[in-house]
Amino acid sequence: MMFKTHLAFGILLALLTFNYFDNINKYLFVLITVVSAIFLDIDEENSFIGRRTKPLSSLINTMFKHRGFIHSFLFISIISILIWFFSGNYYIPFLIGTLGHLFLDSLTVAGVRILYPLKFRTRFVFKTGSIFDLSLFLIIILGILVLYLTNFKESLLNYIL
Repeated sequence: MMFKTHLAFGILLALLTFNYFDNINKYLFVLITVVSAIFLDIDEENSFIGRRTKPLSSLINTMFKHRGFIHSFLFISIISILIWFFSGNYYIPFLIGTLGHLFLDSLTVAGVRILYPLKFRTRFVFKTGSIFDLSLFLIIILGILVLYLTNFKESLLNYIL
């Protein structure tokens, strides 16, 4: 999926879930969810995040290829455990964002190897950058707007906008 689709989905997921966790700073929760929703594409040199971290992105791409190890439950589990160890419950928004990213990438023709190193790949029929990708982005934006306009209970959007 496109960067903007991952970004918007991260925002939507954050807004739908942040109220369920009391012991977490809500602003930091949203930030971590949104950043982690785009973070996995660091393994692609030409992605939004890859272009901004070129040397690191190139190294990761050389080692693991796009949608390999970095797009797997194994990687997400390792990073989640590290986040939990160093900062407690902040692994939760990381999980929400990265699993949302994997879900969206699973809808594409290329799919993802969620059980890396196994060759198994989850995939569907949509192409990144296609009319489906753009339509999904617009639907997600509509969902965010509906949350805002319906005064979603304690929504961060009310504080941000």
